[in-house]
Amino acid sequence: MEGNWKYPGTHAALDRDKPAVIMAGSGETLTFGELHDGACRLSQFFASLGLARGDSIAICLRNSVDYPLVHWAATYAGLHSVLLSFHLRSNEVGYILEDSAAKVLIIDSEIYDGIGADLQERCPDVARYLVGASRPGLPNLYESAADFPAVLLEDPIQGQDLLYSSGTTGVPKGIQPPPAQFPLGHGSPLVDMQQEAYGADENTVYLTPAPYYHAAPSGSAKAMLSLGATVVLMEKFDPEGALLAIEQ
Repeated sequence: MEGNWKYPGTHAALDRDKPAVIMAGSGETLTFGELHDGACRLSQFFASLGLARGDSIAICLRNSVDYPLVHWAATYAGLHSVLLSFHLRSNEVGYILEDSAAKVLIIDSEIYDGIGADLQERCPDVARYLVGASRPGLPNLYESAADFPAVLLEDPIQGQDLLYSSGTTGVPKGIQPPPAQFPLGHGSPLVDMQQEAYGADENTVYLTPAPYYHAAPSGSAKAMLSLGATVVLMEKFDPEGALLAIEQ
C-alpha cells in the first residue's frame, strides 16, 4: 500500500528524529516520529469513538505543534477536518458545528473557557476534548488517546478538509469535499504545486507566519509535511519575528 505514497509516517521510517514542526518563538519541536506516532494513536482513538470515514471533526486551536498533529490525525482517520478560527464567537462556532455535522470538537482549553457554556447548550451531542490545561468534567485529548497503539488503521483512507467561507455575504458556507476514497499519502494538487512551483522536497524548510486555521497556511504546511519538509510555525505574526525566523 505504501509504495510511492507519502505522509509523515513514510518520513518517520527514514529518520524519526528529523524535525517536522518547529515553533518559531519557543523552539518547541515535533519530530516526524512524534507526529506519526501521535497521529496514529489519535486516529485509533477517533475510530474507537465510532467516527467513520467521511465524518466531520472540528478543530479550534491556536498556532502550536498540536494543530498539525491533530490535523494529521484526522487525515489518518479518513475524517473531514473543519478548522475553526479561535476568534469566532460561540454562536458562530455553534453554527459551523451544526452545519458541518461535526461529531467531535478538539479545542484549546483557554479558548473553551470563553465559549464552552454556550456550546454545551447549543451542541450537547458534540463530544468535546481539550488540549492544554484540564477543566472539570472535560476529557483531555492526549490522555484519552494515550493507551491506543501507534499504528495505522487498517487500509487507511486519506481524510480531507471541509473548508468554510468567511461569511461576508451571510453565514459561512461549507465547501463539501469529494468522498474520501484515496489511500493515505495519495497527495493533493497542492502537494504537486509545492513541488513544481518551488521545488519543495525533504530538504525544504518552510516558514508559515499565518494562523493555521486558514486554508492556505494549513494546506501548504500539510503539503510540505507530506514531502518530508520541516515547517517553521510562528505562534503569531510580527514583522521582526518573521525576519528573525527567516535569518535562523
